[in-house]
This record gives sequence, C-alpha cells and structure tokens, in this order.
Amino acid sequence: MFRPCINEFPPCKAVASGWKEDFGGVLDFMGAWIPGDEVGSPFISPDFLCFNEPMSFIWLKLLPDDKVDTKGFEIIDFFGGLYVSAIAIDENIDDLMKTIDSLIQWIDEQDNFELDYRPGRYRMTRRFTSDETSEVIEKALGYGQLEVYIPIKIIG
Repeated sequence: MFRPCINEFPPCKAVASGWKEDFGGVLDFMGAWIPGDEVGSPFISPDFLCFNEPMSFIWLKLLPDDKVDTKGFEIIDFFGGLYVSAIAIDENIDDLMKTIDSLIQWIDEQDNFELDYRPGRYRMTRRFTSDETSEVIEKALGYGQLEVYIPIKIIG
C-alpha cells in the first residue's frame, strides 16, 4: 500500500546554485557545497535538487542563518511549508516519474490537501548519502534511495 509522508519545513535561508537549464549546470555548486560540508541546519538533511517548469534545476543547501560564507553563491529565502514525500529508486528516471505520478494522484484523491505550486515552492528531491549508514542500507536494498517532495497545502 502506498503511504506517503507529510513533511513540514520551517522557512529559512538557503544558498543556491541559481536556475540552470540542464542538470550539468548545478555540478559546480554540488562540488563546492555538498561533499563534507557541515553547515546544514539540525532540522533536516540540508540539500535539495529542485525542479521548475519548463524543466530547469536549482540546488539548494539550507542554512542555519545567513552569516555563512556562500563561496560566491547567492542566498535565497526558502519558504518552507508542507510537502508530501515518497521514496524513488535513485538514478532510475522511470521510477522517479512513477513516484511523482503516485504522489500527485494521492494528493488529487485527498479531501484535506491540494498541490501548492506558488512561486518559491517546487518539486524537490534529496538523496540519502549523509553517512556510512546510508551506504550499508543502499547495499542491503540493492539501490539508492531518492526522496521525492511535492509541495502541498491544507484545504480550507
């Protein structure tokens, strides 16, 4: 049975790669920020790849405050809010699309939630790569886990 998770993220600052038309455009940001950076906030794994229509990408790293060396990248406001999530198989575009479709179908079937694609609210993904435990879990599962987030709001 499909059971999505509802997540609530607080608003905060984030350092951003800037919108890129292809995934390769965020690689400089990933190389500068993601590996071994300990700046993240304690409430969540601090980085997300966001998607916008037409398809463009931005990588965000959430910050505990705006007094961090941004390594030349801009700081933006992350609006936070409610997101529904589920796990897709990492590096499997078919499974990613099925997961997105399943989440949207679930939202459409709900009486209390609806999609919330206001400006600043995007589809997001997050890969579980934070520590050695992730590698052990990935080996046991036989695949990497990619958490997919869709912005929602409560109706009413």
